[in-house]
Amino acid sequence: MGKEVVLTSFMDAKLYHDLTTGRTVTGIIHLVNHTPIEWYTSEQPSVETATYGSQSKTTWTATEQIMDLRLTLCYLGVPIKEATYLLGDN
Repeated sequence: MGKEVVLTSFMDAKLYHDLTTGRTVTGIIHLVNHTPIEWYTSEQPSVETATYGSQSKTTWTATEQIMDLRLTLCYLGVPIKEATYLLGDN
């Protein structure tokens, strides 16, 4: 067992990345004690006409990844200090 770690995640959805289809790109990066350990980027499968839908899909994806990361760290015996910080641009 080592020192407790702090988990931080940043997420964003870039609207109308693909001008032809109007699809949004999701970007997520996960940090453990300010060290990037995992990142994710993907084009969303559906077209959203508003910021709310795209951001909520990005938040949902980030939350699922955070739950997976926390569970993996717990299985490895890494103590987590507190709740994970999820930061976006809204």
